[in-house]
Amino acid sequence: LPLMLATMGMEAPIGIWAVNFVFGLISSDKEIGFAAGMGPVQIVGGAVVGCIAGAACHLGIWLLRNEAERLPGTKRYAEAHLQYLKWMSVFIIMLFAHGLLFLGYQIDMAGGGVVATTALGFCISHTWTLIDDEWLDIKKNVAVGLASVWDLAAMPYLFALVGSKINLSTVFNRVMFPKALLVFAVSVATRIIYTIFVPSIGLGFSWEEKIFHGIGAGFPKATVQIAMAGSPLDYVTKQLAVTSPIRRSTKSSNGS
Repeated sequence: LPLMLATMGMEAPIGIWAVNFVFGLISSDKEIGFAAGMGPVQIVGGAVVGCIAGAACHLGIWLLRNEAERLPGTKRYAEAHLQYLKWMSVFIIMLFAHGLLFLGYQIDMAGGGVVATTALGFCISHTWTLIDDEWLDIKKNVAVGLASVWDLAAMPYLFALVGSKINLSTVFNRVMFPKALLVFAVSVATRIIYTIFVPSIGLGFSWEEKIFHGIGAGFPKATVQIAMAGSPLDYVTKQLAVTSPIRRSTKSSNGS
């Protein structure tokens, strides 16, 4: 199970970076060699920047924790302070995560921003696990807070936002739907093959264990949706904005 979770955690940023890389080649005038060379830079640089941001987050949350005194005769903080710390930690982590993501888009390194955001969460989680049981409890509380934000706000908003731009009549037709199924099948098959062979190298797993890990970690399609849903939508929206009749008529009238 830990290997499955680690594999999915690594796969998401790499998959999102790869999709942004391909669409960057399509929509950008940069040379292929330069764009390919920037790939490792984004992955390594994003991981480093994310870890630095994670350390800054931990420092800020540590200062917030120390604002209050511990209860007399105990080593615990008051429950009200722990709740305050939980929601402030959620706010700080989300603020840093969005900042890294938007910074990546601003400097034309969206994949690096995604890697940095993932590294941010990994470094904070790993640090709090290693320090002591008190920080492990804080980690659990913050995880509950982040899950609540996702379930009650972020997920409904994102699904509604993307869903509002989807025309089902253009998706479920004889031309588009088979292509969508093919993309989904190839994506999932590639992920399963990758998770069977790559993460378990040198660990001495049997073939049965490798296949179990590959199906368990590679079959879920959520990371494929995350990686592929946003970028094509942004690309098509930009192309429509450039080639729309209203835009062309505006340009022609200005020119005349």
